[in-house]
Amino acid sequence: MHAMHGSMDNQTDHVRLSSNTRYQLASEPVDERWIGADPKGRYRFKDPNNKLESLDESRARWGG
Repeated sequence: MHAMHGSMDNQTDHVRLSSNTRYQLASEPVDERWIGADPKGRYRFKDPNNKLESLDESRARWGG
């Protein structure tokens, strides 16, 4: 859950493709942030009340 991802700006004239695939056991509860017609996790950055933090801030908060 705490995997971080980041990349540089695409400064080429080529398309950059990305894929996010998740697997879990059918016996495990689903993560409500990533299912349904309007998953909350995917649109978190659009929430004006959400404070975005740097990678270093996240690592410190997670104890890493």
